[in-house]
Amino acid sequence: MKKSFASVLISLALVSGVGCTGWNKVVPSDSATEAEIRKNLTADHITGMSINVDHDVVTLEGNVKNETDHQTALHDAQKVHGVSRVVDRISVKP
Repeated sequence: MKKSFASVLISLALVSGVGCTGWNKVVPSDSATEAEIRKNLTADHITGMSINVDHDVVTLEGNVKNETDHQTALHDAQKVHGVSRVVDRISVKP
């Protein structure tokens, strides 16, 4: 009886997520994050950008033609799920 009661309690804890709140969080891979950022940049007609993803930190490097494209590129990276910080190495060169 004690083993079954303990098993039920453990099962309930696992189902409810008690103490295991991080288990249900899916962290995208670096390559998936890069692909999503590249898709966003391409949709905004921004090309030639170097994208480096290291866990949740993204580094963007390259040249854009104006400040609007600069801000758009940063936003395109920041809006991707799992990105916590964007390192800006973008130059504006008209």
